[in-house]
Amino acid sequence: MKISKLLPIIPLVVSGILMGCGGGGGGTANPITTGLSGTASVGAAITNANVILTDVNGKTLTTTTDSNGAYSLGDISTLTPPILVSVAGTVGGKPVTYNSMLSTVTAGSNNIANANPLTDAIVYQAAGQSPANLATTPSAMSSISASAISTAATNVTTALTSVLNGITTGSASGFNPISSSYVADGRSSYDKIYDLLSVYPSSSVGSSNISINIADKSGTNGTVTLASGQNSSSITPLPALPSAIANLAISGLQSQFSQFNSVVATTAGLNSSALSSLISNNFLLSGINKTSFINFVTSSSSNGYALGATLSNPVVNSCNTSGVCQISFNFTQPSGTPQPITFGWIYDQASGKWLMYGDQQPDMNIDFGSFAQLSNSAKTFQVGIGFNILGNIETGANNPYNSAVATFQTSAGTIDYTVYFAQKTSVGGACDPSNSAYNGLPIANNANPSSQVIDTSTGQACWTWVYYNDQAILNTINSHIINGGYQLIVKGYSSNNWTGSPVTFTQNLTTPLLTSSVLNSSMFPIIQAKNDSTGPYLYIPNAADYLLIGSVDFSSSSHSFAYNPNRNVALKQIYRPAPSDNFSSTETIQTYFVHAQDKYGRDLRVNQ
Repeated sequence: MKISKLLPIIPLVVSGILMGCGGGGGGTANPITTGLSGTASVGAAITNANVILTDVNGKTLTTTTDSNGAYSLGDISTLTPPILVSVAGTVGGKPVTYNSMLSTVTAGSNNIANANPLTDAIVYQAAGQSPANLATTPSAMSSISASAISTAATNVTTALTSVLNGITTGSASGFNPISSSYVADGRSSYDKIYDLLSVYPSSSVGSSNISINIADKSGTNGTVTLASGQNSSSITPLPALPSAIANLAISGLQSQFSQFNSVVATTAGLNSSALSSLISNNFLLSGINKTSFINFVTSSSSNGYALGATLSNPVVNSCNTSGVCQISFNFTQPSGTPQPITFGWIYDQASGKWLMYGDQQPDMNIDFGSFAQLSNSAKTFQVGIGFNILGNIETGANNPYNSAVATFQTSAGTIDYTVYFAQKTSVGGACDPSNSAYNGLPIANNANPSSQVIDTSTGQACWTWVYYNDQAILNTINSHIINGGYQLIVKGYSSNNWTGSPVTFTQNLTTPLLTSSVLNSSMFPIIQAKNDSTGPYLYIPNAADYLLIGSVDFSSSSHSFAYNPNRNVALKQIYRPAPSDNFSSTETIQTYFVHAQDKYGRDLRVNQ
């Protein structure tokens, strides 16, 4: 088209632009929409996750996060605040749901609501209950004041002032976990705090006042606790993290995972020196050194295991001043499903790269944790600790440990508690040496764990957990954990009587063991036995807050149901028996048991 043909219409175009901008002719400006955006992360981005907005009237809008954990909605003006923002995805090989809240909405602007462990804890504290409950009963949000959300967010900022400024000078100024924009790439202080700190709510049994606890994952600085409604002037901030931790190049983890995936994508790469360059010379994984590990993954018999496999979704669990971080991630074979794995990676200052480091533990496997069980029928609360120490399973096994001892001790070496473990014996059941199902050294005596006498008369010698009616021991341990530097040290012996030269396993404890001073009943899965025209079923309204790590079981007077999945699957809201379980529509559930884990890694069990 010639320019001369455009000349007659130029005045019309200019006039239209002016009118659209409010200039001349009494034109009306285009309306500005009320939008929302945010980032969902736990340090690692929560990618390709479902985002659900639920307003106080139960109306919803949905979208998804992108590959960086970011999301946006162009217009949320149809929703009435308070608005719950729930993001459900997978990180570190586990399904998770984190929440945030818009207590007010600024019309005609883009609002921000991030979803991460801090925002989730803020909602928990302001609501006085699990955020998952709000999603199923939106009207409950009407009692959550904007000031409660604001106070909780301000207290978090105050508590993190030194940590944020220690990572990036001046970054604490203006920080708000809900509304401060950031990118989940491991670079900014707003993102790195989720890699280097853990967050968990707590409350004593019978209390609805929720505290927010922020713990240094390295165990160096301990924990700061923020009470509900606390005045920020009374908060002592968590000290700045050691510079060796604060300055770690967390952002390099993902690129190192990508490089590993590229190397093992082909047979030539798998058998090249490039693989060795990704592994620390000091690599040790349950007694397996670097040479043995490389021989395993490159051998012809195991190429199907490593060739074409991928590592993805790294999540930092803890880091220490030596530059070693415990990382949870997905390992996926070409034809398999993702398998969650956790072990150490070390940051090599010389090369600026992260290298596989293993768990730095000897040929001894330790699984330790605390748990709490709520009985809905008896209205009782039990707590305990459990160990699973892989002993000498069969003749010629790789773990020749016939006795063990565990001590809980402070950084100064003061021992709070000792638990002895004895060899498996021929007392029948799981402790029968001929029983291949046996997989742990039993506690010597459940009634008195520090005793070296095996209680063969009761069969309790085979138990690998201890219940505590008197929680004084655990509360003492907890009081020391929150001060930082606390350790669990386990020693395994080839002898049957705790003598000889042991191998030693050390674990830093950074969050308290579960007791009635840490949990209240609302922090457990809410279990409701129901019936409809198809028969009995379990309904768990706050299921979104939990993983199923054990089983779901229930029974009537004549039939039973058991669901035993692989570990780390999302807890479902409804569990129904299959037709083959033969329940009738008139039967009712009389007993049930649910074994789950919350997003803070706490082992919770509910029974009736």
